[in-house]
Amino acid sequence: MKNKKSIYFLIFAIIIFIVMLLFFIYVQFFEETKNSFEKVEKQEIEVMNKMREENIEEENKSITKDFEANYMDFMVFDKSGNSIRLSDYKDSPIMIVFLDDNEESKEFFKNINEVYDNYKNIINFILITVGENEIENRNIPVYFDKEKEVVKEYNITEFPVMICLNRQNEIFNSKVGCPSKDALEANLDILSENY
Repeated sequence: MKNKKSIYFLIFAIIIFIVMLLFFIYVQFFEETKNSFEKVEKQEIEVMNKMREENIEEENKSITKDFEANYMDFMVFDKSGNSIRLSDYKDSPIMIVFLDDNEESKEFFKNINEVYDNYKNIINFILITVGENEIENRNIPVYFDKEKEVVKEYNITEFPVMICLNRQNEIFNSKVGCPSKDALEANLDILSENY
């Protein structure tokens, strides 16, 4: 009887040992698999971010090239129907921003609203919304390209787009996407001080 109890105890101990060993192997495998998946996912994200940065850089070059190649006066209208022309702002720095109703455009507009008062007497802002999109406006004049003539002329396909022109109406900087408030202010500082 004593031998039987010892055998049962030994079998029970072996079973417990095997279960614990299998659990340990499973946990190790799961952690390695999880780490492997996380590593692959991180690499994929890095590759996608790099591709996006390269695409944005190419798009920025394309916008600059298209704007310079097709540079022409344009006319846009405010909500009341009053018109302005790009040529109205010769000999002064200009920031032209093309906006759509996407989230990045809304964020860009919010950032401009926060810094506008500091620069409005130095830089002319021409904010153009495409189509029928109306942007909630606090204090910045917003103009409309309802027929999308200006964006077609300059081959603008992504929004928001910022184009900074110096006093000679040469492109100082262009950007697709929403810059941070700090980056926006840095662009405006350079544009207002040096151009």
